[in-house]
Amino acid sequence: MSERSAYIQESEQRFKVIEVLNSDDDPYFEASAIRVISDQKPPFGEWNPVEDADILDAALARNKAAAEARENSTEAEIERRKRHLESLPGSRYQELQESLDRAVFAYTSNVKSLIETAVRYMSTMDDSDLGEHFKYKFATDLFNYLAAIGTLRDIQRVVHRRVWPMQKPAPTSTGGKGDKTSATPSEWEVNTYGPKLKETFDASAAFLLKLRDYAIHYELPMPQLTTRMSWGVGQSAVFEKSFPLSRDGLLKWDAWSAPAKSFLKTQPEWIDLRELTSKYSRSVSIFHKWFLDEVAAALNLSEFRDKADELQLWLNEKDVRPDWYGTNDPIPDNWNEICRSVLRKKRIRAKIDRWAHGSRSWTVHTVDTAGTVTVGSSTGWEKFPM
Repeated sequence: MSERSAYIQESEQRFKVIEVLNSDDDPYFEASAIRVISDQKPPFGEWNPVEDADILDAALARNKAAAEARENSTEAEIERRKRHLESLPGSRYQELQESLDRAVFAYTSNVKSLIETAVRYMSTMDDSDLGEHFKYKFATDLFNYLAAIGTLRDIQRVVHRRVWPMQKPAPTSTGGKGDKTSATPSEWEVNTYGPKLKETFDASAAFLLKLRDYAIHYELPMPQLTTRMSWGVGQSAVFEKSFPLSRDGLLKWDAWSAPAKSFLKTQPEWIDLRELTSKYSRSVSIFHKWFLDEVAAALNLSEFRDKADELQLWLNEKDVRPDWYGTNDPIPDNWNEICRSVLRKKRIRAKIDRWAHGSRSWTVHTVDTAGTVTVGSSTGWEKFPM
């Protein structure tokens, strides 16, 4: 190899360092690459960029063109994959879950507030220490709790109907203004959702949800703050505090639903609010987890997540960067000697992670009776380019 050929080869190797560091994208990388080049000496003499500027320019142009071609190809691949992910039913899950999460947060926050108020009442011996307006604070926390359980139910129903819409039957006549068709629940709602509701919630849930309407449209229910004292011969006095609701007071409202009213009539004169809210919280926890699993299965969330993970792992392999990138750490003095080894090891680790995850690409092949295989069309998620 002539000295000039060796020099050209050395120039190209040096500019590959710039390419590895993505110098066109980040001034910090460009500065580090220039430093690497300045510190490197070819085996055949001193580096003289002025004398061989034309060689350097040619090498830079070739490497830059190749880098831009790869970058454009990668960006196009990323956009195509993102469009595919957005077309999957599972892409809707995050939006639906976010809506449910907000409702759950509002519910749990108000449960916590109601519990804290109840605990404060139960742990205070002298009610006068609670303050003049404590009973209104209790009523307000109960109102917020009732509003939150109704909101969670309503938002869950909206999500439910977006995944399993109501079915609109086809008109039975030739049409016209006189035709009236009503939507009916989906098969899933009838055969799965409805039975699960009955299994998880009892009649007390219908009462609490209707108590929300009572609080909004009639009056705020006011728990009876009661302290009972009992003692026996030779025993210390025992104080028992409670905050029940008056059954007869609630029955004065004439808008109870049939299930809620039936429940009320089976209750004692004073209804234990603690037991009702505790039971409802347990049921909500069970039902909400089940509902999220059903939504995930209906939207084939596993396919969406597997493909999204596969895309990210491919990007991790394509975009290998040194540990000091994006930090204030200095470039190692021996970076020129170790850069290829370090980045190669990182890329190998990324490749191992990617192949451990596996590919979700597949095509359907058919085989006739003669053993001839016909390669089917892709599902739109082909293997990633190397």
